[in-house]
Amino acid sequence: EQQQEQQQYQPNPIHSPHTLDSSSSAQPASSSRFPSVDFYQCMMDAGVAIALVRMDGSFLDCNALFSESFGFDKESFVAQQTLFSVTPPADMGELYNMVGTLLSGSQDVYWSSRNLLHSSGVTFHSTMAVKL
Repeated sequence: EQQQEQQQYQPNPIHSPHTLDSSSSAQPASSSRFPSVDFYQCMMDAGVAIALVRMDGSFLDCNALFSESFGFDKESFVAQQTLFSVTPPADMGELYNMVGTLLSGSQDVYWSSRNLLHSSGVTFHSTMAVKL
């Protein structure tokens, strides 16, 4: 049992973030406490909308629930959208404030209740947690 606990997590190569974007600095999640858990697959299968966003606002990846909430299929959403393109112009100030707060280190997690833009042009409300 101890040997099994000490084994390093090895991500499934099909679902590994490394296969998504070789220029990304994202690393597969690993944990000696949960050696057999594929955290990336958990994100993809989650019942809540989840996205991984680069520091420039582009999307590294997201689950289908996230992209569908904006009216896109996953591949199109990740390839074409950014955090800035799905934020209404009136809410850009709050977005910049959130990014600044996280970059300053004054908060580890930023909770925000905000408006977002659906592909149809309709604004919808969402609550999100953002962490660097």
